[in-house]
Amino acid sequence: MQFSEMGNPGSRAAGETQPVAFKSEILVSSVDSITQPRPLRKVDPGKPEDEELARLRGLVVLYAVISQDGGVDRVRIVRSLNPALDQRAMDALKRWKFKAAHIGKRPIEVQALFGVPFRPQPNL
Repeated sequence: MQFSEMGNPGSRAAGETQPVAFKSEILVSSVDSITQPRPLRKVDPGKPEDEELARLRGLVVLYAVISQDGGVDRVRIVRSLNPALDQRAMDALKRWKFKAAHIGKRPIEVQALFGVPFRPQPNL
């Protein structure tokens, strides 16, 4: 697994040079197997009660951390559709439950992106 981090360019004082990106690596022995998280409970954001919102179509993209206990933490909006729909998507995702990811038999935190679609619903 690899990830890289960049410094925040807006946090530098005038005249400072741009920080160099650095990479961190997590080394896993070849005998350790990595098991991906698996959803145990999914919660739908539901249909908005507001008729104008119910006609919107699009995708809210969320970043979250799946914790070692399978809960969903640190939910952030990556791509917004509408503030009210964004909130519905975030509230629903926070209620999901996962079987945690593992390295060997040890549970680990993982980062994930989620797409929450909204589609107009026909009036019944």
